[in-house]
Amino acid sequence: MNRHLVGSLFLLISSLLPSRAQTASVLVDFGGGGVQSPSPDPSGKCWNNVTEGNVASVLPSLTTETGLTSGISLAVSGYEGVNANGSTVPDPLGIGALAVPNATSDSFFVSGNNVLTVTLGNLPPDGSFRLTLFGSRDIEESRTTRYDVIGLTASTRVLATSGTGLGASPQPNANRSQAALVENVTPASDGTIAIQVRRDSNSFGYLGALRLEIMTAVNFPPSAVDVVALGSPRVGTLVQSRYRFQDPEGDAESGSSYVWQRSTLPGATGVDVSGPASGIASYQLGAEDAGYYYRCAVIPGAATGRTSGQRAYSPWYGPVRPASSLACYHIGNSFTRWTNIPKQLSNLSVAEERPSLPGIQLTDGQSLRYHWDTGIRGANGPAFGTRSRDELATQSWDVLILQPFSQEWQNYMVQDFYAYARKYYQLADASGTQVYLYAYWPWQSLPIEAQTTINTTFEQVRTTMSQGGAKPALIIPAGQALRAVIEACGTGALAGYNRSSFYMDERHPSALGGYVSALTHYATIYKKSPVGLPPSALSSDATSQPFTVPSAVATRIQQIVWNTVGTYPNSGVAIFLEPPPPPPPPPVYVTHPATVDPAVIAFAFGPSTDGVNVPKENLPHAVTVAAPGQLGLEYSINPAAEAVQTTYTPEWSSDLIRWTATQPTGFVQTRSGQKVTLSWPRGDGAQFVRVYVVKPGP
Repeated sequence: MNRHLVGSLFLLISSLLPSRAQTASVLVDFGGGGVQSPSPDPSGKCWNNVTEGNVASVLPSLTTETGLTSGISLAVSGYEGVNANGSTVPDPLGIGALAVPNATSDSFFVSGNNVLTVTLGNLPPDGSFRLTLFGSRDIEESRTTRYDVIGLTASTRVLATSGTGLGASPQPNANRSQAALVENVTPASDGTIAIQVRRDSNSFGYLGALRLEIMTAVNFPPSAVDVVALGSPRVGTLVQSRYRFQDPEGDAESGSSYVWQRSTLPGATGVDVSGPASGIASYQLGAEDAGYYYRCAVIPGAATGRTSGQRAYSPWYGPVRPASSLACYHIGNSFTRWTNIPKQLSNLSVAEERPSLPGIQLTDGQSLRYHWDTGIRGANGPAFGTRSRDELATQSWDVLILQPFSQEWQNYMVQDFYAYARKYYQLADASGTQVYLYAYWPWQSLPIEAQTTINTTFEQVRTTMSQGGAKPALIIPAGQALRAVIEACGTGALAGYNRSSFYMDERHPSALGGYVSALTHYATIYKKSPVGLPPSALSSDATSQPFTVPSAVATRIQQIVWNTVGTYPNSGVAIFLEPPPPPPPPPVYVTHPATVDPAVIAFAFGPSTDGVNVPKENLPHAVTVAAPGQLGLEYSINPAAEAVQTTYTPEWSSDLIRWTATQPTGFVQTRSGQKVTLSWPRGDGAQFVRVYVVKPGP
């Protein structure tokens, strides 16, 4: 008698339930990330969701429907795409617990001669299992899907997934009540069951859900999950393996062993360079590892029951950098991730003696408290990197950059800002790591003057968190630098820019805003001027696409960033600023005998400081004129002065001290009668002009 189950994978693990006569189940939903099955669902059962977002990864330990860890792994190969047109009205009488709309309404599809393979691993070879497979598509074409289930032996089932009248409104042609059932499946000797999915008739085949039930009382092998390798990937670091040991029956860990591998490319087949060795969970990166990627494999061991589990691998890390690299660990959210500040800092510092080597714990939309308490494990949203508290404990990071949540400076969050910034500081400072606070900008809907309050809060937190430490925390004044750049907009190289040019949305920086932040990181951490660095940034959408900043714009931004960092309190950088120029000399009057006195005068004019295009006087003058974007001077020559051959020579200066008669680019001099007009393009720096008047000798 066929019992039809749809939409998920059930694993039945007798030892996880009160009686070994009972079974346990694991439910898995295959489909799009936007319609994942809730966990728990309305009936209280927990689900595992395999989507386009995680299909390339191995799920190391599926969750049972009662919320326990099973130790059973799942991997997918041959993924083509998602079908979102399955049944939203599954029949609970036909498919039982799999009748959850989010599970039945979408699926993975396969076409042509392609094969979609789902492999369940870490199963007890002496166990007996029952598999239920479901697929659905709302289309009149009659489509059937073939499922080959391969363990110690092989079985084949065919399921009608679409056809006229097969379903019910609003998907009248989508399967809603039938499933393929395979009884008495024994795993292969390596503890795996493979499910191969093919189209059987017509265009496509589908797998929307799968259920696996354990039909015998068995002891499951142990498993290792969340395997990572901690430590900065540079020559000389003692990298260390970390993982969570699991055993469904609660057998204690004993005799776990470790293998370290390296490869020229991440994802390639690794070559063992250490192990398997029991109890040796670390590996010293040497000169021979430079340029390679590495990873760790854990072979979990248990004291009783099944004593050995399958290898579980960490991600690949690297490539291994020289020992001289500056290891910079970034903790933050989308303010750091979307414009990829870690990568931009590496790019900007590539020519340095100690180029930046990044490490990350980045989780969008989260605070320092979340980063400390949760890290990337169980993160709600995109999470990348390794767990910061474990990483910092390796004492292999030179710099820690803390980026709080974008509202953490506000009163309702600031107490957590104080508390968790100090926790991170104490952990890092104990290892000799220099801590920086990434001081950001206000949301665009706030006045730009809110930056002053943000700066004050960060300075107060910096002072408090640094108490009793060896190296006081420092500030990366990215927000203040952005403010200075915005305030310079409208003139010179930034004439076509405004505040919105530096924001992607209400809060996040655009590619140009991210460039300002990356330059500020570089200038603060390396204590060097960014002027002359490449005008190369990254996109603001977290895809890290190259973005080229116009050369003149990049230079102006670099100048402003350096002036900001060098004058910002507690950035750790101090630059020598030229003293202000001395006051201009008094005007020079040329006198003649009273009867022919031409009453001529020397003039000096400079750029406006109020943002308009009219020059501002520095000395007495006759008349000034200027078109938009131009500086100008107009004066009249006394005919009597000209009659005695008095000369009038325009001269230019940037500091009112050194003068030159060399005409600037674009200079124009015209004369109409006794009236002389001078005009020239307005530039970024200080510009002064005077008329040097020389009276001939007696």
